[in-house]
Amino acid sequence: MDKSILKIVGIFALVVACFGFVAYRDYTWDNTVIKDKGSEGYILAETRHAFIEDFRPWELFCKAPVSELSFIKPNEFVEVKDDFVFGEILSIERGEMFKTRENKYQTVFDCKNNMFSYTGPITTVNDVNFAELEWDHTVGVNNRYNGIASIVCR
Repeated sequence: MDKSILKIVGIFALVVACFGFVAYRDYTWDNTVIKDKGSEGYILAETRHAFIEDFRPWELFCKAPVSELSFIKPNEFVEVKDDFVFGEILSIERGEMFKTRENKYQTVFDCKNNMFSYTGPITTVNDVNFAELEWDHTVGVNNRYNGIASIVCR
């Protein structure tokens, strides 16, 4: 075989291997995070699938990879008053170049009306000011936090 053909085959194999590694990481990063957060007492309450900002050819043919994980510690959610539950949500998003972003959101769920509101940075449940909450987030099948509401609103 000609050396130039071997060189082309080698370069092609290297490119395929690089794409394979990136695709593998796109579809497996969440397992590592779930395991790590599980050891900290969190349970996985919800996953979201969304296409990543960067174009990835395998996303044309495969289901979008997990782009965000939402965790809670159910025993840390407390009932504020009838049908209202307060607690913290840990959201981990997959970013570019295999990096993740973690955010914590203190949230009140109105279990009766299937709504939720972010409280902003407060320290205790006693600091929740219901007059200032914006109830513009609805829990639903295609909406955010449906999985969490099904766990904390019992």
